[in-house]
Amino acid sequence: MNQVKTVDTVDKMLLERIAKEWKVYTDGYLLAPQNVMDMLHWVDVVHGRSEGHWPEHWSVQFFWDRVEKIGLENIDVSPNPDRIAISLSQFRDKCRANGLGDPPINLLRTYLKESKDPAYIENNIPVKSRRSGKRVVCWLFHPKKEE
Repeated sequence: MNQVKTVDTVDKMLLERIAKEWKVYTDGYLLAPQNVMDMLHWVDVVHGRSEGHWPEHWSVQFFWDRVEKIGLENIDVSPNPDRIAISLSQFRDKCRANGLGDPPINLLRTYLKESKDPAYIENNIPVKSRRSGKRVVCWLFHPKKEE
């Protein structure tokens, strides 16, 4: 399986170099590494379309990498073992608490619907948390497929 590129897995010096080169060709318009990742994603999309598949946006892999670092058991509030339920606000708080910085929440709201494995089900669904017993608005996913 190909490793999906995220800002964490791509050499930051390479991203900065691409951003600097972009500045030369765009009359001084500067790109952030996240903008470079977005452009690389669209190159992958064009390439993927020619191969008959549509790649996930890099922010989706970023999300699942962070969930893995935090520990799914520490972020999933679903009382149902056949569903993963994650609150994006709790996800953001856990990222901060674990020194992982702020996740790109706006990008996640846009692109998490593309998640294939774990597969996206729906979002903004109130779920009774198995931890607190309170209702939490969550994104729902099917658990990862066994290999």
